[in-house]
Amino acid sequence: MTVLENQVRAGLDNVALKSGRHLVVAYEPVWAIGTGKTATPDQAQQAQAFIRQEIEKLYNSRTAETLRIQYGGSVKAGNAQELMSQPDVDGALVGGASLKVEEFVGIIEGAIAAQSG
Repeated sequence: MTVLENQVRAGLDNVALKSGRHLVVAYEPVWAIGTGKTATPDQAQQAQAFIRQEIEKLYNSRTAETLRIQYGGSVKAGNAQELMSQPDVDGALVGGASLKVEEFVGIIEGAIAAQSG
């Protein structure tokens, strides 16, 4: 979490925000980049809740509540719904799966199901 804290603080250094609606944060664990590995839903939730807490410390609770935090890291049709059902996962940063129509449609369906559930 220390690395994540440093990344959030460095990434938002000197950024003035009036609202979280003007900010989208994409989180992908470094160990997931290009590996095909995905965080568990609990791991994604824990990291993204931590990011939201850091945003609250830097700005305020309203900003933290209104910003969108997307999870990236091998999001696929088979894990999209479970990932996006987590309270602090507001969407997905989709990489290679976006190039495969059926896979991408499955991710969209998973996102819709997560919002409905």
